[in-house]
Amino acid sequence: MIKALRILEALALWPKSNAFTLEDLRTGEILNCRAPAPRGVTHTDFQAAAKKDHDAMLRIGGRSWEARPAVLRAENGLATAVSYHTFNHSVKVASGAYDIVAPALKRSKKLADGKWDPATLGPGFERDKGGNWNPGSHFCMYYADSLPKSPSAYNVKMQNMVFEAEKLANMKKEDDEVTQEQFDAMMDKWLEKRGKLEESAWSAEEGHFAKAMSPEAKLVNGGRPQSFITREENVALLGRLGLLGGMGGENG
Repeated sequence: MIKALRILEALALWPKSNAFTLEDLRTGEILNCRAPAPRGVTHTDFQAAAKKDHDAMLRIGGRSWEARPAVLRAENGLATAVSYHTFNHSVKVASGAYDIVAPALKRSKKLADGKWDPATLGPGFERDKGGNWNPGSHFCMYYADSLPKSPSAYNVKMQNMVFEAEKLANMKKEDDEVTQEQFDAMMDKWLEKRGKLEESAWSAEEGHFAKAMSPEAKLVNGGRPQSFITREENVALLGRLGLLGGMGGENG
Protein backbone atom coordinates (compact mmCIF):
# COMPACT_ATOMS: atom_id res chain seq x y z
CA MET A 1 0.00 0.00 0.00
CA ILE A 2 1.30 3.44 -0.93
CA LYS A 3 1.01 5.99 1.88
CA ALA A 4 1.40 9.74 1.86
CA LEU A 5 4.38 10.23 4.17
CA ARG A 6 5.09 13.34 6.18
CA ILE A 7 8.16 15.23 5.10
CA LEU A 8 10.31 14.11 8.04
CA GLU A 9 9.23 10.50 7.50
CA ALA A 10 10.36 10.77 3.89
CA LEU A 11 13.66 12.43 4.83
CA ALA A 12 14.35 9.64 7.34
CA LEU A 13 14.19 7.13 4.46
CA TRP A 14 16.15 9.31 2.04
CA PRO A 15 18.60 7.23 -0.06
CA LYS A 16 22.27 8.21 0.00
CA SER A 17 22.24 8.34 -3.80
CA ASN A 18 19.43 10.93 -3.86
CA ALA A 19 18.23 9.06 -6.96
CA PHE A 20 14.48 8.70 -7.44
CA THR A 21 11.78 7.90 -9.96
CA LEU A 22 8.61 9.94 -10.10
CA GLU A 23 5.46 8.38 -11.58
CA ASP A 24 2.82 10.83 -12.75
CA LEU A 25 -0.49 9.16 -11.85
CA ARG A 26 -2.49 10.94 -14.54
CA THR A 27 -0.32 9.94 -17.49
CA GLY A 28 1.60 6.94 -16.13
CA GLU A 29 4.83 8.55 -17.35
CA ILE A 30 7.91 7.96 -15.19
CA LEU A 31 10.91 10.26 -14.97
CA ASN A 32 14.16 10.19 -13.04
CA CYS A 33 14.87 12.95 -10.55
CA ARG A 34 17.20 13.87 -7.71
CA ALA A 35 17.37 16.11 -4.67
CA PRO A 36 20.98 17.23 -4.28
CA ALA A 37 20.37 18.92 -0.92
CA PRO A 38 17.32 17.29 0.70
CA ARG A 39 15.79 19.73 3.10
CA GLY A 40 12.62 21.66 3.61
CA VAL A 41 9.96 22.53 6.13
CA THR A 42 6.88 22.22 3.94
CA HIS A 43 8.32 20.78 0.71
CA THR A 44 11.55 19.66 -0.96
CA ASP A 45 13.19 20.86 -4.16
CA PHE A 46 13.86 18.29 -6.87
CA GLN A 47 15.70 18.38 -10.19
CA ALA A 48 15.05 16.41 -13.35
CA ALA A 49 18.01 14.01 -13.55
CA ALA A 50 18.73 14.79 -17.21
CA LYS A 51 17.36 16.74 -20.14
CA LYS A 52 15.24 13.76 -21.24
CA ASP A 53 13.54 13.79 -17.83
CA HIS A 54 12.93 17.52 -18.06
CA ASP A 55 11.45 16.93 -21.53
CA ALA A 56 9.20 14.26 -19.99
CA MET A 57 7.94 16.85 -17.50
CA LEU A 58 7.06 19.18 -20.35
CA ARG A 59 5.15 16.37 -22.08
CA ILE A 60 3.29 15.64 -18.86
CA GLY A 61 2.08 19.11 -17.99
CA GLY A 62 3.96 21.81 -19.84
CA ARG A 63 5.57 24.53 -17.73
CA SER A 64 2.77 24.83 -15.21
CA TRP A 65 2.18 25.37 -11.48
CA GLU A 66 -0.79 22.98 -11.61
CA ALA A 67 -0.81 20.44 -8.76
CA ARG A 68 -0.28 16.89 -10.05
CA PRO A 69 -0.59 13.52 -8.25
CA ALA A 70 2.45 11.24 -8.26
CA VAL A 71 4.39 8.50 -6.48
CA LEU A 72 8.00 9.15 -5.51
CA ARG A 73 10.15 6.02 -5.28
CA ALA A 74 13.76 5.14 -4.46
CA GLU A 75 15.72 1.90 -4.77
CA ASN A 76 16.00 1.60 -0.98
CA GLY A 77 12.24 1.07 -0.65
CA LEU A 78 11.11 4.63 -0.07
CA ALA A 79 7.72 5.13 -1.72
CA THR A 80 5.31 7.91 -0.94
CA ALA A 81 2.35 9.62 -2.53
CA VAL A 82 3.23 13.23 -3.33
CA SER A 83 2.08 16.20 -5.33
CA TYR A 84 4.31 18.23 -7.60
CA HIS A 85 4.21 20.77 -10.41
CA THR A 86 5.99 20.89 -13.75
CA PHE A 87 7.09 24.53 -13.59
CA ASN A 88 10.86 24.12 -13.70
CA HIS A 89 12.36 27.26 -12.14
CA SER A 90 15.57 28.60 -10.67
CA VAL A 91 16.98 28.40 -7.18
CA LYS A 92 16.10 31.22 -4.82
CA VAL A 93 17.66 34.66 -5.09
CA ALA A 94 18.00 37.18 -2.30
CA SER A 95 15.36 39.50 -3.74
CA GLY A 96 12.82 36.77 -4.53
CA ALA A 97 13.10 34.82 -7.77
CA TYR A 98 9.46 34.09 -8.39
CA ASP A 99 5.95 34.77 -7.17
CA ILE A 100 3.10 32.31 -6.83
CA VAL A 101 -0.07 34.38 -7.11
CA ALA A 102 -3.02 32.56 -5.54
CA PRO A 103 -5.63 31.55 -6.36
CA ALA A 104 -5.11 32.33 -10.06
CA LEU A 105 -1.76 30.47 -10.13
CA LYS A 106 -0.28 32.97 -12.57
CA ARG A 107 3.05 32.36 -14.28
CA SER A 108 6.11 33.21 -12.23
CA LYS A 109 7.65 36.64 -12.58
CA LYS A 110 11.04 37.16 -14.14
CA LEU A 111 14.07 37.24 -11.85
CA ALA A 112 14.10 40.63 -10.20
CA ASP A 113 17.81 41.43 -10.28
CA GLY A 114 19.63 38.19 -10.90
CA LYS A 115 21.40 38.20 -7.54
CA TRP A 116 21.80 34.72 -6.17
CA ASP A 117 21.61 33.84 -2.51
CA PRO A 118 25.05 32.19 -2.00
CA ALA A 119 23.57 29.78 0.57
CA THR A 120 21.44 28.15 -2.13
CA LEU A 121 24.14 27.74 -4.74
CA GLY A 122 26.47 24.84 -5.42
CA PRO A 123 29.07 24.01 -8.08
CA GLY A 124 27.65 24.16 -11.59
CA PHE A 125 24.40 25.92 -10.66
CA GLU A 126 23.22 28.22 -13.41
CA ARG A 127 20.39 30.62 -13.99
CA ASP A 128 17.27 29.07 -15.48
CA LYS A 129 16.87 30.38 -19.01
CA GLY A 130 13.24 30.14 -19.99
CA GLY A 131 12.51 26.83 -18.33
CA ASN A 132 15.32 24.86 -19.95
CA TRP A 133 16.93 22.05 -17.99
CA ASN A 134 20.15 22.96 -16.22
CA PRO A 135 21.86 21.95 -12.95
CA GLY A 136 20.36 24.88 -11.07
CA SER A 137 16.68 24.60 -11.93
CA HIS A 138 14.17 22.64 -9.89
CA PHE A 139 10.53 21.78 -9.23
CA CYS A 140 8.79 21.29 -5.88
CA MET A 141 7.56 18.15 -4.13
CA TYR A 142 4.84 18.21 -1.46
CA TYR A 143 4.03 15.69 1.29
CA ALA A 144 1.29 14.78 3.76
CA ASP A 145 2.10 17.67 6.10
CA SER A 146 3.17 20.30 3.58
CA LEU A 147 0.53 22.84 4.58
CA PRO A 148 2.17 25.88 6.24
CA LYS A 149 0.65 27.73 9.19
CA SER A 150 -0.71 30.46 6.94
CA PRO A 151 -1.53 28.58 3.73
CA SER A 152 -2.31 30.21 0.42
CA ALA A 153 -4.87 28.81 -2.00
CA TYR A 154 -1.95 27.29 -3.89
CA ASN A 155 -0.66 25.54 -0.75
CA VAL A 156 -4.12 24.05 -0.19
CA LYS A 157 -4.29 22.76 -3.77
CA MET A 158 -0.89 21.10 -3.47
CA GLN A 159 -1.77 19.55 -0.09
CA ASN A 160 -5.10 18.19 -1.28
CA MET A 161 -3.41 16.65 -4.31
CA VAL A 162 -1.08 14.65 -2.04
CA PHE A 163 -4.05 12.74 -0.63
CA GLU A 164 -5.58 12.41 -4.08
CA ALA A 165 -2.29 10.84 -5.16
CA GLU A 166 -2.48 8.38 -2.24
CA LYS A 167 -5.99 7.38 -3.31
CA LEU A 168 -5.07 7.03 -7.00
CA ALA A 169 -1.88 5.08 -6.27
CA ASN A 170 -3.73 2.45 -4.27
CA MET A 171 -6.60 2.20 -6.75
CA LYS A 172 -4.01 1.53 -9.46
CA LYS A 173 -2.23 -1.02 -7.30
CA GLU A 174 -5.47 -2.90 -6.65
CA ASP A 175 -6.25 -2.89 -10.36
CA ASP A 176 -2.78 -4.21 -11.19
CA GLU A 177 -2.74 -7.07 -8.66
CA VAL A 178 -4.35 -10.40 -9.61
CA THR A 179 -4.27 -13.40 -7.28
CA GLN A 180 -3.36 -16.86 -8.57
CA GLU A 181 -6.93 -18.00 -7.90
CA GLN A 182 -8.31 -15.10 -9.95
CA PHE A 183 -5.86 -15.81 -12.77
CA ASP A 184 -6.78 -19.53 -12.83
CA ALA A 185 -10.48 -18.71 -12.99
CA MET A 186 -9.94 -16.19 -15.80
CA MET A 187 -7.79 -18.66 -17.73
CA ASP A 188 -10.38 -21.45 -17.38
CA LYS A 189 -13.08 -19.10 -18.58
CA TRP A 190 -10.96 -17.96 -21.53
CA LEU A 191 -10.11 -21.54 -22.57
CA GLU A 192 -13.78 -22.52 -22.30
CA LYS A 193 -14.68 -19.57 -24.51
CA ARG A 194 -12.11 -20.62 -27.13
CA GLY A 195 -13.49 -24.14 -27.07
CA LYS A 196 -16.87 -22.85 -28.18
CA LEU A 197 -15.56 -20.88 -31.17
CA GLU A 198 -16.66 -22.05 -34.61
CA GLU A 199 -14.16 -23.28 -37.16
CA SER A 200 -12.40 -20.47 -39.01
CA ALA A 201 -13.55 -19.75 -42.58
CA TRP A 202 -10.17 -20.58 -44.10
CA SER A 203 -10.08 -23.95 -42.29
CA ALA A 204 -13.62 -24.82 -43.36
CA GLU A 205 -12.73 -23.93 -46.95
CA GLU A 206 -9.71 -26.27 -46.93
CA GLY A 207 -11.83 -29.03 -45.34
CA HIS A 208 -8.96 -30.79 -43.53
CA PHE A 209 -10.46 -30.47 -40.06
CA ALA A 210 -13.74 -31.97 -41.23
CA LYS A 211 -11.87 -34.88 -42.84
CA ALA A 212 -9.88 -35.44 -39.65
CA MET A 213 -13.16 -35.67 -37.70
CA SER A 214 -14.77 -38.09 -40.16
CA PRO A 215 -15.51 -41.69 -39.02
CA GLU A 216 -13.13 -42.93 -41.69
CA ALA A 217 -10.13 -40.92 -40.48
CA LYS A 218 -10.80 -41.08 -36.73
CA LEU A 219 -8.00 -38.60 -36.11
CA VAL A 220 -9.74 -36.04 -33.90
CA ASN A 221 -12.99 -35.90 -32.02
CA GLY A 222 -14.96 -33.54 -29.85
CA GLY A 223 -14.84 -30.54 -32.13
CA ARG A 224 -13.18 -27.53 -30.47
CA PRO A 225 -11.50 -26.43 -33.72
CA GLN A 226 -9.88 -23.33 -32.15
CA SER A 227 -8.75 -24.87 -28.86
CA PHE A 228 -5.07 -25.45 -28.14
CA ILE A 229 -3.67 -28.94 -28.61
CA THR A 230 -2.04 -30.57 -25.54
CA ARG A 231 1.06 -32.76 -25.66
CA GLU A 232 -1.00 -35.91 -25.05
CA GLU A 233 -3.39 -34.98 -27.84
CA ASN A 234 -0.44 -34.34 -30.12
CA VAL A 235 1.09 -37.76 -29.34
CA ALA A 236 -2.31 -39.44 -29.78
CA LEU A 237 -2.63 -37.83 -33.20
CA LEU A 238 0.85 -39.03 -34.21
CA GLY A 239 -0.06 -42.54 -33.06
CA ARG A 240 -3.29 -42.56 -35.04
CA LEU A 241 -1.30 -41.55 -38.12
CA GLY A 242 1.08 -44.44 -37.52
CA LEU A 243 4.08 -42.17 -37.06
CA LEU A 244 5.30 -43.49 -33.70
CA GLY A 245 6.19 -47.10 -34.51
CA GLY A 246 9.88 -47.91 -33.92
CA MET A 247 10.73 -44.28 -33.19
CA GLY A 248 13.01 -43.34 -30.32
CA GLY A 249 14.09 -40.04 -28.86
CA GLU A 250 14.98 -38.05 -25.80
CA ASN A 251 12.48 -37.49 -23.01
CA GLY A 252 10.82 -34.11 -22.76
